Amino acid sequence: MPRMRQQLVKKAALPRHSDYWRFRFSRRSTVISAVTVALFVILSLIAAATPASIVYPIESAHFGGDGFWPPEHNGERIYRWTKGQAQVHLPGLEGTSLLRVAVQLSAPQQPEQASVAALVTTNTGLPLHFDIASEWRTYHFLIRAQPSNVPAFTIITDTWRSPGDRRDLGILLGQLRAIRLLPPHDRIIVERWLFLASLAALITLISWRIRQIGFIVAALAPILVLLALWAPDRFIRLLPTNWCIPAILMLIALIIESIHRYQRNTPPKNYVLAPFLFAYLTAGLFTQLNFLSIINPVFLQDFNHYERALQEALSGKGPYNDFIIGSAYLYPPPALFVVEVFHIIDPFLLRASVYSALNVLLMTVMIYKLPHMYGYQIDQTWYWYILCLGFAPFLELLQVGQINMITLFGIFVFFYFTSSPFIGSLGLSLAVITKFSPAMFLVYLFARKRWKNFIITIFVLTLLVAAGQFRYKTSILEYFSIIQWLTDQFVINSNSQSLVSRIFMMNHQLQSKGILFMGFLTDYRAIQRIINFYIAIIIILTNLVLFSGKSSKEPAFIITGLGTTLLPNIMWYHHYVFLLLPIFVWVCWKKFDNDVVKWCLTGLFIIQIDRFHLTNGLLVHVFGHVSMIWVLHQQITEFIAAKSKIRVAR
Repeated sequence: MPRMRQQLVKKAALPRHSDYWRFRFSRRSTVISAVTVALFVILSLIAAATPASIVYPIESAHFGGDGFWPPEHNGERIYRWTKGQAQVHLPGLEGTSLLRVAVQLSAPQQPEQASVAALVTTNTGLPLHFDIASEWRTYHFLIRAQPSNVPAFTIITDTWRSPGDRRDLGILLGQLRAIRLLPPHDRIIVERWLFLASLAALITLISWRIRQIGFIVAALAPILVLLALWAPDRFIRLLPTNWCIPAILMLIALIIESIHRYQRNTPPKNYVLAPFLFAYLTAGLFTQLNFLSIINPVFLQDFNHYERALQEALSGKGPYNDFIIGSAYLYPPPALFVVEVFHIIDPFLLRASVYSALNVLLMTVMIYKLPHMYGYQIDQTWYWYILCLGFAPFLELLQVGQINMITLFGIFVFFYFTSSPFIGSLGLSLAVITKFSPAMFLVYLFARKRWKNFIITIFVLTLLVAAGQFRYKTSILEYFSIIQWLTDQFVINSNSQSLVSRIFMMNHQLQSKGILFMGFLTDYRAIQRIINFYIAIIIILTNLVLFSGKSSKEPAFIITGLGTTLLPNIMWYHHYVFLLLPIFVWVCWKKFDNDVVKWCLTGLFIIQIDRFHLTNGLLVHVFGHVSMIWVLHQQITEFIAAKSKIRVAR
């Protein structure tokens, strides 16, 4: 008995299993908290050390210039000859909209010449004409730059040849210093901290999965910290505030996490998905880089058009003064409420960051919640995140600042909360006021006999229209006249993605090659009328089947979503984001049917590559229209099967 009591005392003295893990978790949390605080302090010190001005060493082999001869030294100073036209890049000053450049110049071409005429040009602003003296002088000039690009300027002069020298020489360039003027330095520090914090978080996530990278990062981190604090100007040139770097790291982190989940949960027979996703992402990034190099849009250029329309509306001029397709504001007046929410955020880079982050967040929420609606878990749909966040039209949407993602999220909320009349109606109302074409889903609501949703949606839209007219002094009737004008406008070029444009351009290309020419395809207004009639018939037919009560809700939603996306006579590449929701609803409705999944993945891959290659968008329309007919066939098959069951039951 005493021995048993002694054993019980020993057991009581030992820590319980739960206490052990609680201790381990507490210690781990303490370490993580301490590391986080230390990282916060270090990043704050590095960001605070961000220089307001940067000196660019002319002698460096990494001097950011084109059109220069190698550096020379005359015993007094180091300099470079230009080749007549020299471009100077100023890395480390990304995010700057206005800067002052102080540069030492000399023009010792001819002894009898007192000065040489020079021209300085930039990507923005007017060219600057001035004379460069033969002796060394420091010249100061202002440069306006696009915050999203590396600031640069070009010096253009006449060339000459020195006796015994075969080089074409321009002028001499010595010390170069660039000073930030706008935005204020404190805002630059805040943005720098956000940038570094994003990099630290993403690199930590990547290192967590690949331990070898973790050791390399741990070895390099102290060196980078010392460099950042000891030579901040060199560090910012080495690692400028370029938000493309976190974006690329985020994609890499998603790929690594997806591969990890894939290896852990995916059966070996599906291993073909990994190379497909790699090819898919590569194609999407390649298309986006092509877009940036060929079209070279201004960052958030479409959102800038929205803000211009907002300012004109608030000043009493009205938002519909621009009638140039591409820059014109073509949305209902209440859409300006959405624009105004972001317009109050200042400065521009913070506004752009919030707007872009919201678009990514809305896309992520949609991908996460939609499968849950059908009982699927993330282990079955993890690759959807790569398909959507690496979708080339979505990347273009982020670049140009389009409102489409907000519209798409409104449609998703409408579909997800159909059983909740108020929330679903708010979602559809948001979609309609920001794009108008989702008003077609009112037919879908009617076909589902959701009378309460229908009435609430009409009521909310009426309130928003009235509020928009009161706030912006613009009648909805004025917008309807814009819609009427818009239906007769056509953009026929390689950038336009409307079906009528693709047919017309394909016909023109075949004609130029002498292969085939169909004269009736030159009347694009007649082609558009045929397209309108054909899609309207399909949408009406699918909703009639739904109205009969013997069909699932999904087919009519899918066809309405595909049809309203492919119907417009004016359409751009970023509009293809509207295809994502109906495609994924289709996959869930058919319970990941093998043929449907393969078809949808093929269509998404076609969208990735078909913008600048293959048919420049025609194949995307083929995919969309075949999908509509296929879904309609599945719906009618389901309808016939339901009627047969009723007859058998009777």
